[in-house]
Amino acid sequence: MRLETITCSAEATYTHKKVFDGGGEFAKVTLRLEPLPSGGGFEFVNAALPLAIPIEFIEGVEEGIKRAAETGIVSGGPVIDLRVTLLDGAYHEMDSNPRTFGLAAKEAFWSAMRNAGPRVLST
Repeated sequence: MRLETITCSAEATYTHKKVFDGGGEFAKVTLRLEPLPSGGGFEFVNAALPLAIPIEFIEGVEEGIKRAAETGIVSGGPVIDLRVTLLDGAYHEMDSNPRTFGLAAKEAFWSAMRNAGPRVLST
C-alpha cells in the first residue's frame, strides 16, 4: 500500500445532518490540514472553543479523522505527515453525539484533502 501526504494547508467545513421519525443527527466540523516534515507522523490539535463542541464529542472528531486518514484520495493508502486542527463546530443538544461528530470530521477531512495538494510518497 502506498502512503500519501499533503503539500499545502487547506480548510473544510462539513455539516452532518439527517432527519428521521422521532429524531435526527447533527454535527458540524471545521478542520485545517497542514503538512508536517517527513517523519512527522500525525498530530491532532483541538483549537475549537469549548462552547462550539462539548468536550465529550472531541474524541469522536479525532476518531473520525483517524479513520478518514487510513484511506487517502490519490492511491487509497494511509495519509501521513500531517497536522489536523479542529477549528470550529456546532452541535445540537438532542441530535449530536461522538458518532455524528466522527462522521462530520471524516467528510471534512476528505474535503480538505482534495485542496491540500495530496500526493503519493515514493517508496
